[in-house]
Amino acid sequence: MRYDLCLPWYWEYDDVFVGMVERACIEEGISLWQIKPDNLLESITALYKGVMTYKTLLHRGQGDSRFNPILRWGLEFGARRINPKEVSQWSEDKATMHLELINAGLHTPYTILLAPFLDEPVITQIDLTPLGE
Repeated sequence: MRYDLCLPWYWEYDDVFVGMVERACIEEGISLWQIKPDNLLESITALYKGVMTYKTLLHRGQGDSRFNPILRWGLEFGARRINPKEVSQWSEDKATMHLELINAGLHTPYTILLAPFLDEPVITQIDLTPLGE
């Protein structure tokens, strides 16, 4: 079977988003293949045996290397990618996006940018007055 959209995902908090995608696919007559940890091995096997394939990838499993074979297959066979990692990494950086939005004229609430915990496990004293009371 050839699916229109392949949606690998594993994060429990994606369930609402995945539900929205699923409903939209049903409304538009788009076939959806959800790949989750509980069907990952059989899905990868079916993909590489040609039993199941996909045209477009919406990859929500990018943070888990177990899902890499799904992306590799898509790259090898020319599948479209909705959120390529090289683009989504930039947009997922909240600090960068906050500044990009401000630079584009979209005023956002004042935000305090913290270093990653591994870089700075103890937060230095921060002036919180710009946040208000």
